[in-house]
Amino acid sequence: MSKNKPQKNILDRPISRSKNNQISLNFYTFLFSQYVQYTREHTPKTSDLGKKLSKVGESIGYRLFELNTYKDKIRKRELKPTKILLYITDNFWKKIFGKAATLHRTEDERGQYMIVPESSTDNQFTELVFGHLVCSEFVAGLIKGVLNSAEFNAEISPAPYTDDSILCFIIKFQQVALYFVSTTQGRVITRKEPQGHLIGSLNPKMNQDLVQFNDWESLRFYLANLTKVNNYAGYGRDMILEDGVMMKTASEESVGGAASYGSNAAQPTYDHSTTNTQVEEVSEADILQLDSHGNLFAVNQITNKLEILKAYPTPIKKMSSIELVPGHVFEMFLSEKTKKLAIFSVTYHFGEPFTAVQVIDISDIQSPTELSIYLVQGHYQNSRMVDNQVYFITNSWLPWNFFHEEESQRYKRVSRDEKLIHFKPGDNFGPRYRILTTKTEIASFKKKMQSLKDSYYYDQSIIWSDDPKTRFFYPLVTDPSSIVFLKDDTPSTFVNIVSLSLDDHSFDDPNRNIKSLTLFGSGDKVYCSQKNLYVSYFSGNWFNRYSHLTKILQINLGKELKLNSIFYVPGSIINQFAMDEDYVQKTFRVATTSVHLDEGRNIWNQPESQSSGLYVFDIETARCIGKIENLAPGERIYSVRFLGTIAHIVTFKQTDPLFVIDLSNSTNPTLKGYLKIPGFSNYLHPIDDNHLLGIGYDTKVVQNDAVIKLGVKVSLFDISDLENPKEQFSSVYGQAGSYCLIDQTHKAFLFDAKRNLIVLPLYLTNKDYNYKDRFVGLYVIQITQDEGFKVVKKISHTLKNNIFNQIERSFWVEDYLYSLSNNIIQAHDLSDFQLISEINWGREFPIDK
Repeated sequence: MSKNKPQKNILDRPISRSKNNQISLNFYTFLFSQYVQYTREHTPKTSDLGKKLSKVGESIGYRLFELNTYKDKIRKRELKPTKILLYITDNFWKKIFGKAATLHRTEDERGQYMIVPESSTDNQFTELVFGHLVCSEFVAGLIKGVLNSAEFNAEISPAPYTDDSILCFIIKFQQVALYFVSTTQGRVITRKEPQGHLIGSLNPKMNQDLVQFNDWESLRFYLANLTKVNNYAGYGRDMILEDGVMMKTASEESVGGAASYGSNAAQPTYDHSTTNTQVEEVSEADILQLDSHGNLFAVNQITNKLEILKAYPTPIKKMSSIELVPGHVFEMFLSEKTKKLAIFSVTYHFGEPFTAVQVIDISDIQSPTELSIYLVQGHYQNSRMVDNQVYFITNSWLPWNFFHEEESQRYKRVSRDEKLIHFKPGDNFGPRYRILTTKTEIASFKKKMQSLKDSYYYDQSIIWSDDPKTRFFYPLVTDPSSIVFLKDDTPSTFVNIVSLSLDDHSFDDPNRNIKSLTLFGSGDKVYCSQKNLYVSYFSGNWFNRYSHLTKILQINLGKELKLNSIFYVPGSIINQFAMDEDYVQKTFRVATTSVHLDEGRNIWNQPESQSSGLYVFDIETARCIGKIENLAPGERIYSVRFLGTIAHIVTFKQTDPLFVIDLSNSTNPTLKGYLKIPGFSNYLHPIDDNHLLGIGYDTKVVQNDAVIKLGVKVSLFDISDLENPKEQFSSVYGQAGSYCLIDQTHKAFLFDAKRNLIVLPLYLTNKDYNYKDRFVGLYVIQITQDEGFKVVKKISHTLKNNIFNQIERSFWVEDYLYSLSNNIIQAHDLSDFQLISEINWGREFPIDK
């Protein structure tokens, strides 16, 4: 008994050519020819023929797209223009014309693409005697119909490609943005016209162009759907997430003022150096701090301890030490007014990074006291301190199970019992924090973290739980409307800007001492003035010339942390010195390097596409009011220094151009002069009003125009004549393979203006790349009018039983020069550079020279 196969629905039959085609291609061509003839006869104007054919093609394309998606079981709507166009050129074009087409991005305009058929024969039933171009309007209509069905708004026009035998189709998108609307009836994803441009800004006071959600469920739903479209958060940044309101802070402000300490009132004070910073009266954290009484506070990253030493006037002597939070210690602030230290570490709690801020009372240096430990979720990024108010930035990821569709998942807990657990996160999935204030809490936490130092736990229910019985951490953000999306970003991380006061009375209740601002995004380079904090991050894609940009968040440091504006600049920022605020002119200036790439190519195989520029923004209106672009095409920025209304920029490819830009007229930055010399400068430092110090590398050009680095180069530039800067002196130390620690941090640089001394931590090879014949230590260099740079002392901490012992920092107190590595602290007399004192403060082994 035979079974009759069920007859297929007509929707399930193949569109492309097969053995059982019901309509032959010749017959289809005949029908199309007859339709064109009929349309032509009933069209008074020949120019209207193409429009009518386009309308027909549009209606057919609309239905063909619906049919294709039904048959291919496509349930996901494409939200990216490139993806829908790739579908058309591959899947759709192949089914209709038998061969795939190619997709190109045009060079002259953003948001414009070009579909190029493989040959003219692809248009199998459009090549009629009535004119190739007119009939190609039908194919343009097909494309428009597909895009309309996918809810993309675009204009399509046919045009000759290489010659009249091959046509292409130009697609110009009306750029759109996505935003989310949460209603009582349901959730809607729709589109709107974008605002802003490549060089632009967002100012919430003027433009409510951010994303806001009133409840965690809507925010979670939106992000989950977004990540399904983009496969995973953090990838695919073509679309824009917009619509929202201004940021609100999540906690109360702390009150200013401080109690006075009298314990050191009678102690003498000494002149001393301070950490090398970018902005006056804005402190930057460092691995050591020095007070005016000759006390040295240093964190040892090897022993994970804070060491308090007496450095002056007595020989260096250990006074006390304190165990730091288990993890990786970074740096610290000293508030000499309130006798407090704030030490930053990163510790891992159940697999999550937390930034720990350990606040220590040092009014008694022989018996320091831990006042509190602030734990904020995320990895420590950077910090500043203004008037005893500490600001620090952390970057934290969304919960690891956030992107799973099910609310509850089973995960294997990595522990000795290999126990399987259930985890259901609470409604609030924002970053967490905890403040430890009592001795018992602090001791218990340190003991617990020490036991977990070599273990990894993934029981995040302790971190994310909203159950008061089980939670250890608390939400840093309680109001979801205070978390906003930034333009063009696919949210995958939080950037947390946290403020805490080191004023004395605030520690009566540390919970009210903390203020925070949380955004979707990430923090990278940081610039801070006395009024505003600027946090930049690269928000583009190195493989896409149209999304190669940097965003800069401007956060007001008033009574509350408030997001003022978002600046957009093309390219990327080299470091914090590429940003500057002129409070007199009320402008913000930033220098960037842009890379203009062809689709599918990257910076490493197309370096000639680089160029640099400088952009000036008005702080009040957040608008770009002036710019200068196309500096040194083919080169990138290596260092920047703003000095009042003058900007100095160093770029490099084969020679070192030093550009001098006049910013006295903010709306018209002017290139005044430039200097080209061999090598380049990684760091620029003002010596006086007329001289600029450059520290970098000497170079030479070898075969095939390749450039290699040689020794460390120090240059003194005379900048008294803006139109004719000159290299007054220069010296090169070491050979190829040498480097200077200032490449990693400007805080390692020391300049003594009274004695005209510069102190550089160096790693020098005496022969090219010969690492056995090397010097590791400090060069003390004096600047003289006759000889230029003169090395007056070489200081090394190299030991027989620890060959590589890099000196991390140097400082001076009165007439003594100090050098510090992870194992040794030395003091030299600045008059004759004789060794005065030495102490082993690191690992417990004898000093063996």
